[in-house]
Amino acid sequence: MAYLKPSTGSKVKQSVFFLFTAGATLLLLFCSVCFAIPVATNSLLNTVNALEDQSTSTDNTPIIQLANRVGAEELKNVNLLLQQQKNQEVIQKANLTIAKKPNSGLAYEVLGAALFMSEKWPEAIKALEKAKELEPRQSGPYTKLGIIYMGNGQIDLAQKFLLKAIDVNDKDRFAHQRLGLLLEDQKNYNQAIVHFRKGIEGTPSSYLGVTVNLARSLNQVIKYQEAADLLAPRLPVESTILEAQLVLAASFYRTGQYDLALERFQRALTLQPEYIPAELGVCMSLRKSGKASAALPRLKKLVKERPDWLPGVMELGETQLTLGQLKKAQNSFAKGVRLGADATTIQKRIASYYLDKKQFDKAQKVYLHLIDTGKGDPESYSQLSELYQAEGKLKQGLTLLQKGVNQIPESSYLRLRLGAYLGSLGQYDQAIPEFKRALADTPNDPNILRALSLAQVRAGENKDAVQTAAKLYTLFPDSISEAINYAARLNANGQIEKAETIYRQTLSAYPGNPVVQNNLANLLSNKGHLKEAEKLARAANATVKGKNAKILDTLGWILYQQKHFDEALQVLTSATALAPAAASIQYHHGMTLAATGYNENARKALNKAIELDSKANWATEALTELKTLK
Repeated sequence: MAYLKPSTGSKVKQSVFFLFTAGATLLLLFCSVCFAIPVATNSLLNTVNALEDQSTSTDNTPIIQLANRVGAEELKNVNLLLQQQKNQEVIQKANLTIAKKPNSGLAYEVLGAALFMSEKWPEAIKALEKAKELEPRQSGPYTKLGIIYMGNGQIDLAQKFLLKAIDVNDKDRFAHQRLGLLLEDQKNYNQAIVHFRKGIEGTPSSYLGVTVNLARSLNQVIKYQEAADLLAPRLPVESTILEAQLVLAASFYRTGQYDLALERFQRALTLQPEYIPAELGVCMSLRKSGKASAALPRLKKLVKERPDWLPGVMELGETQLTLGQLKKAQNSFAKGVRLGADATTIQKRIASYYLDKKQFDKAQKVYLHLIDTGKGDPESYSQLSELYQAEGKLKQGLTLLQKGVNQIPESSYLRLRLGAYLGSLGQYDQAIPEFKRALADTPNDPNILRALSLAQVRAGENKDAVQTAAKLYTLFPDSISEAINYAARLNANGQIEKAETIYRQTLSAYPGNPVVQNNLANLLSNKGHLKEAEKLARAANATVKGKNAKILDTLGWILYQQKHFDEALQVLTSATALAPAAASIQYHHGMTLAATGYNENARKALNKAIELDSKANWATEALTELKTLK
């Protein structure tokens, strides 16, 4: 029976209010640096260029909300008139309505919109201020004031009004969209994403607009696949929106979908043939998709035309390296260093090349040179120690990591590597302090906490292992793996009831999870609750279709405990076939063979179990059973 482990701006275009129907501006300017494709923003108020000619970008929400407002009957066609830019006609209608119904906030909002679109901003502000005074629970005037102040470059004031609009009506998509643009320009991408998401709620599935900004912000926070999934269905390859094509190309590239990235970069070049970053994107995608030889002549031409453009020079070097042209690549990289590239990064790239070619001695020399010249970073120490370890030079690898920790004491990563190295040597009592020191500066680092927890388990420090697992569970309450680990540690520490509670809570949140079912079945069988344990174990095996040895073992041993020996033997025979080197499974199999009278096979299985693990808690019982079989 086995427990399982958890596997600031210029003027706004006067068509700004058409953004309410056409979508927001795209804050996109593609650029490239060595070995990466980021997408970077222009200044904020390029954000208000409408995409009026893009029918697929349309958000059909009206510019002015009319329902249940004073003056709605008189102004029922103003949205169409505003879209047709018949601003003077709208101004006349609004003034007539105000004359008849001076308390119509709607009329003042309409007037403000038309005045703005007529480039009469001060008058527009005055009308919108009156609108919000008359109807303080309408978000439209606040949103429009926010947009005007964005155009004036009064960003703090713009943000204030947009936040007020959202406070009045959290469903005001336009306020969310504009606030997202402000936050994106401030590089507050996570908050921008929140507002962009709200800004596209309820829009048609073909709506583009700020979806592009949302995807771009997702790229910025390393959520490339999410960005690609969001944008790709909305952006046909034939779309003429250059910025959107570049954002999607970057998303595809960073998710390893190089052929799709190539297609989008090529489309961008079709739209703007002289756009050099798109040309570079094509070359990078060609290289990554296994077509480096096709990229090489394009890169040579690019570098010849722009000999001092660092990204092009570096990509040429990378492509030459991919093609095995080491000397030429080194020449290109040397030029890159003269242009400002980091020499240490390039040396590490050469070392990585040697590793890929399995020329480990040459990689060692590069890392040693970096370390000996005082340019070694945590990665250099770590890579070299792994090379030593692979050669069996365990003491040399350990000494190197200890030197690295002394040279770069602030590096939590190096302390993690040192702790892991000590753990691999079975020196858990020395590994644990290193993990704890690594946690001093990064107390919530999950990788360090997991390594510490494992070391504590191996060292037999069950109580401390529970505390570490509890911290991980608190940090990641929705993680099924952390829940399983925490429950397992509780169980190992004898806190059976609490472990059971965690397993049951987890199973309630993740019904049908076979690992949780298996581990809870184990726990319950140890408590003597064999009927429920059997039910859970059968459910777990049904999910994995009887192809997991540990889960089969759990069911087989529960059946054995209930004296269902024939079925237990059938199940445990299958488990042993799947995992013949699992000592506990051999033990369970042997005991079941003995119970069914297959004494010779039972002796073989029990002897095999003891041979595999003579110190197991069941070893004495196995030896006792062997004596009865003689």
